Amino acid sequence: MSNLNQLFANPIPATPKAIRLIDGKVTVYKRPQSAQWQCRFKLANNKWHSASTGTDELTEARRNAIVLYETVRIKIDAGLALTEKTFGQLALEEMANMRRTSNGKRGERNYKDYFFIWQKYLIPFFGKYKVGEITQELVADFEAWRTSVMGKESKAITKKHHALAYNRVVTLAKELG
Repeated sequence: MSNLNQLFANPIPATPKAIRLIDGKVTVYKRPQSAQWQCRFKLANNKWHSASTGTDELTEARRNAIVLYETVRIKIDAGLALTEKTFGQLALEEMANMRRTSNGKRGERNYKDYFFIWQKYLIPFFGKYKVGEITQELVADFEAWRTSVMGKESKAITKKHHALAYNRVVTLAKELG
């Protein structure tokens, strides 16, 4: 019994609920059901970014949180997307955004054209790729694939519309961080 008294006589030091780093810009905390430390910080677009530090050690978690914060800042400054969504996921999000904003407005015909282009050409070809993985060689492969699907060479206006639809998805990727 005295062993139990000794065990409980020395209280276990309490783990802080949240620790602020870099003048309060980064918060390191633990979720109730997780052993690992998490971090969160606000992006320039006022959205929160959170990630696991990958460790249950507080000193290592602090270091990893700062590394994550700086990496995200570098990516944003370079114009790179933070999310790892695929082109297909982003295209579907953009379609949902357009459906919400159309409400029978004048541009609805253009929206239908975008939907057709995404569903028939862009998502089947680029859908599984992350936006950052799309290279000039892949775009050239797409152009050859599109020609085979269409059965003829695309006209300039078709290429323009496909480029506009593609750019809407890339723009959304950048906006989402």
